[in-house]
Amino acid sequence: MKTKSAFIAIIGRPNVGKSSLMNKILGQKVAIVSNKPQTTRTKIMGVRTKGETQLVFIDTPGFHKPRNELDKNMNKAVADGMTDVDAAVLTVEAVTSFKSDGETLPQAELQLIEELKKRKIKTVLVINKIDLLENKEELLNMILRYNEQFQFETVIPLSAKTGDG
Repeated sequence: MKTKSAFIAIIGRPNVGKSSLMNKILGQKVAIVSNKPQTTRTKIMGVRTKGETQLVFIDTPGFHKPRNELDKNMNKAVADGMTDVDAAVLTVEAVTSFKSDGETLPQAELQLIEELKKRKIKTVLVINKIDLLENKEELLNMILRYNEQFQFETVIPLSAKTGDG
């Protein structure tokens, strides 16, 4: 049997659970997890091997509006993490400050979506932290709003913390 491999970038805003997601996928703690923004400052790689298949996950810092040189370097690490990947996982938070009443998606996510379009990267949308979402019906509105912006391969609502989903 032929060995298969893929490189997958995990991208998103700060504190949406990118590192928690990678740790859950890998089945072990590889990336530090904290509720403090910008804990991940460089890209971190982890490998999941199943049979003849190896998936290399690249956990990136949270993409945000840069205020200083460190912020610029962290956003550069996100862009570097998206270079030469086979796919991406855009991780967003189910518990957000915006609502589905016509307001736009967070600017950082819109910028990431534009970058995904430009690079033509196949992308999975992960809506994380569903365990904290009071009204689960809001998930449908979120899915519709994100799908208006980008054609995702699939959408997965989950909780990386509890493993639900």
